Amino acid sequence: MYTLFIADLHLSEECPDLTEKFLQFLQAQAAQADALYILGDLFAAWIGLDFEPALNQNIMTVLKELSQKGVPIYFMQGNRDFAINKRICKKFGMILLHDPDVINLYGTNILLSHGDIFCTLDTNYQAIRKLMHNAFFQCIARRLPLFMRKRLMTRYKTQSAQYKPKKTPDMMDVEKATVDKFMQKYQVHYLIHGHTHKGKIHEFTHNNQKITRIVLHNWDQKGHALSCNNSLTFQSISF
Repeated sequence: MYTLFIADLHLSEECPDLTEKFLQFLQAQAAQADALYILGDLFAAWIGLDFEPALNQNIMTVLKELSQKGVPIYFMQGNRDFAINKRICKKFGMILLHDPDVINLYGTNILLSHGDIFCTLDTNYQAIRKLMHNAFFQCIARRLPLFMRKRLMTRYKTQSAQYKPKKTPDMMDVEKATVDKFMQKYQVHYLIHGHTHKGKIHEFTHNNQKITRIVLHNWDQKGHALSCNNSLTFQSISF
């Protein structure tokens, strides 16, 4: 018995090898799992099924087939695929999670997040994030013609690239005080998230209690997943 967690795959038509790794992962490791959690940024960009349609339709169809075989798939929006809403998830057999969200994993409550919500030192990004996750903005954006959605995506990428050199390392990582605040709010001792691309298991003590924060690896040359068995033992696997 084990559950799998992944994030930050950034799949696109430009990286077919990575897509093939993901499809193999679904057919092998994920097919044997109790559940699969995708914590955001599955795609390099998602502005609708009509964008990179062959890639998007193929991946979503395979995910639906996996769910139909009895593997629950949970999806959380990232900063690159925040437009994947409840309707899209339902169509392809996935369950949309809030960000953050608490799950009960083998008898233990665990807080899940994409992770960007904790990067509070980057105030400019947090303002953009608030807009991206605004229901009215998403509703309007989904109704725009494809060429306009592409234009908005290009503009966002350009502005992000221009701003990135101005960011300090601390701004691009989570703020510890924010992490502590969320974990206290939800009364959990475990947190799993992605976004920062700094895959690692952090263990520390807070108020005489052991706290575990697990950062998921991003996919680059290799695929990565976090496996958790029913004894709540976490293992990072790569392939």
